[in-house]
Amino acid sequence: MAAVLFRHRSITGLVHDPITQVPDDTWGDVTGTITSRRTYGKGAGLRMVLAVTDDRGATVIATLDADRLRHIPDFLTARDARVQVRGLVRRLDGMPLTITAAGIAPADALAV
Repeated sequence: MAAVLFRHRSITGLVHDPITQVPDDTWGDVTGTITSRRTYGKGAGLRMVLAVTDDRGATVIATLDADRLRHIPDFLTARDARVQVRGLVRRLDGMPLTITAAGIAPADALAV
């Protein structure tokens, strides 16, 4: 299956590369539909794991911590929500390729 396209800056400017080819700790974003979500913990230990599927059908995991979830925005619980997830690419032992999210917003709010 194809990898999600990850938008990031390179020496040639803004590029879209398959996330599998992007080095760890690269800052960028991916836009897609939330196809699965799970919340864990409470209070300061609150976490959410999202599966975000792009328009080509490729999926990446995004994790959000308690700081990003202080007030869970309505769009995160909406069925088939389209979002843009911004953050760092991470490869952790025993885990699928992940974006550690620094921010998330409805994709339609970002359309120009």
